[in-house]
Amino acid sequence: MSRVIVQLSDLHLPGEGDLFGHIDTAARLTAALDLLVRSRWRPELLLVTGDLADHGAAESYRRVRPLLDGAAATLGARLLCIPGNHDGVENFERGMLDREPSGAALDQVVRLGGLRVLALDSTSRGGHHGSLEDEQLSALAAELAEPAPEGTLLALHHPPVPSPLGAMRGIVLRDPERLAAVVSGSDVRMILCGHCHHVGAAQFAGVPVWMAPAVAYTLDNLAGTTQVRGVAEGGLTLLQVHEDTIVATHRPFTTTHDEYVIDSELSDELAKYPGD
Repeated sequence: MSRVIVQLSDLHLPGEGDLFGHIDTAARLTAALDLLVRSRWRPELLLVTGDLADHGAAESYRRVRPLLDGAAATLGARLLCIPGNHDGVENFERGMLDREPSGAALDQVVRLGGLRVLALDSTSRGGHHGSLEDEQLSALAAELAEPAPEGTLLALHHPPVPSPLGAMRGIVLRDPERLAAVVSGSDVRMILCGHCHHVGAAQFAGVPVWMAPAVAYTLDNLAGTTQVRGVAEGGLTLLQVHEDTIVATHRPFTTTHDEYVIDSELSDELAKYPGD
């Protein structure tokens, strides 16, 4: 038996208007979802691996929630969203999880028959890098102590592996060896993440890692280490979970003919998002 999951990441809807003043990320998300709905695929799960908002405004979630809910309903899929570094965790918890902020990490567990999907909140309060608390890792180890019949997928926003981009070098998951110690030897079959705005594959603690494309825009991995260059193309991931393997494929799309949607010095862009 095989299962189908679609992964979206890095939607970056501002509270109003367009991202950077000229990228209509609401239209880009709509285009991605329409592309999916028109396809022959009917996934069991629509997984969104963070950065639904751009600055974490409550209005961002009021914009994005109906689009995701509508597509999930049409597809007959469950919706699982986890926060990223651009999400405001309190507004995310209210707007996407329908509950008052708890102050706890927003970790979630979803089961698709015998397949277990563990979603970790890797956001760090006050910074753009990823982190996992001791309590999260202990809970993860306890959950993984009992293997799932069809294995486990682990989802988090921040990759536990390096990116070729200078813009991402210091803001991936910190202290990844702590996660590796928990994942190694477990039934985790693949790690799914976003954050880097480029497609990538790696291996971590003996487990394949998939870095999903962003919906909002794609960062050019050939840009220099001090440059951040975004191209208009976005993308989504189709995951086919078979009994003996998992196939992840990238489907690009574009809603504009502009070659670049952003092209500036890294320091200028990071200054727009105060962090650590």
